[in-house]
Amino acid sequence: MFTMKKLPTTEKSPKLDLLRNQEGLDVKSKKTKRGLVVFGKIALVLFIVVAILGALFSYKLMTASKNIFSENEDESIIQQIKKLVFSKDKYLAGEEEGRTNILLLGMGGEGHQGAYLTDTIIVVSIKYNGQDTEKDVSMISIPRDLYVKVDNQNYYRINSLYTLGKVNQDEYESGMTLINDAISNITGLPIHYYVRADFDGFKKVIDSLDGIEVYVDNSFYDAEYPTENYGYQTVVFKKGTSQMDGDKALKFARSRHGVTLSGEGSEASDFSRAKRQQKILVAVRDKALSLETIINPKKISEGMEALGDHIRTNLEPWETMRLTEMAQEINRDEIINKVVDHGESGLLYSTTASSGAYVLLPKEDDYSAIKSFCQNIFDVKYLKREDARIEVLNGTSQSGLAQDIADQLSAEDYNIVSIGNATALTDTPDTTIIYTFGEQTKETTLKKLKEKFGASKIETLDDRSKIVDPKTTRDITVDIIILLGPDSNSLAKQ
Repeated sequence: MFTMKKLPTTEKSPKLDLLRNQEGLDVKSKKTKRGLVVFGKIALVLFIVVAILGALFSYKLMTASKNIFSENEDESIIQQIKKLVFSKDKYLAGEEEGRTNILLLGMGGEGHQGAYLTDTIIVVSIKYNGQDTEKDVSMISIPRDLYVKVDNQNYYRINSLYTLGKVNQDEYESGMTLINDAISNITGLPIHYYVRADFDGFKKVIDSLDGIEVYVDNSFYDAEYPTENYGYQTVVFKKGTSQMDGDKALKFARSRHGVTLSGEGSEASDFSRAKRQQKILVAVRDKALSLETIINPKKISEGMEALGDHIRTNLEPWETMRLTEMAQEINRDEIINKVVDHGESGLLYSTTASSGAYVLLPKEDDYSAIKSFCQNIFDVKYLKREDARIEVLNGTSQSGLAQDIADQLSAEDYNIVSIGNATALTDTPDTTIIYTFGEQTKETTLKKLKEKFGASKIETLDDRSKIVDPKTTRDITVDIIILLGPDSNSLAKQ
């Protein structure tokens, strides 16, 4: 009787393997494919779950924040979620032109004295340097006492424009439009977006983040900080790193009568207050983008819900998401913080209005100097990178001219290392001349100086002693010398 020999299970049959391969019956392959299918199904389910949770969170976020995005209240939640999902290929206003400007306004709000006076006015600018390169950010504070003319008729403090427009809606489109137009006219920048917050909203933002960390430059106290019942209280801040809740941060931001106890500089002006406000904004940005906040959607949602009655913006939800992504890419140490004032920037002067009120006006008859300052704000970053060592020499008979010009340039972040007089030149220069030394190029610095002084040319010099009076200057190494001519007198008077 013929019997078939049973192959051991450990042995392989080439024919059997061939048959299996032809018929698609390879056991190992079949198991692998089945595993991949199962894994794919699991991954798909997980993706769907995440997508649903994301949509639900977006829905919750938008429902909670429907009051905040006041310009988009006619859009359905589904429409807004669609914009969020498909926003990757969209641009913010101003992005394609290279710069987006956002106006931040802070006011008392209901229940506070001067409820709609915009005592915090800051223009945040984002400059795009190409698709794949870093972005620059600046914050420019506008003083609340700046006196502006409305419709070429009457003058008003700029912090009262929102109230003026709100009260006289028959005459003006809205308070927001009125102050937007004024800021654009002063700075020369188009205002693409605004964010408006009241004191309670300010405090809730910070409390929703469990507080912020701020470095206090000077120890100071303010015995005239206003209370809610229109009285006064004393607030004290110590120099150094301080953990602040919403209430403490608001007091730090609003204090106007600070007496400095230790440190340098005054804390009793709107200009020092503006700098403190910018510090707080940077601290809020850092905390809001921290890992502990980003991974807590419940916290974000609850925070947005609490803020619904205190913040308004014309940003769309997808635009806030784009801005959040951008903010994560910005190095806080490279954010440019400036104040339009009569001290550091030298752009304004103080005077008294016919009503007796303290007001500020531009040094020039128009806003041209302020516009130039705001439009070229990002040059500061490149001036600091080049760090050109500059000497200013007086080539005229006007006493103190070199010091006046040097002070002005220092305020604009030029690195002035020396001032003095020029030698007794045979021919006194009719115009200001800019000299350079060495092979290093300081392109941005030279370009800005040439524009500022209207210099027709930039000359090279191999021997500094030819034009420097050794009695008034130090023997130092410089990159650039500015030899002032009579034409620089107009700059000194600004």
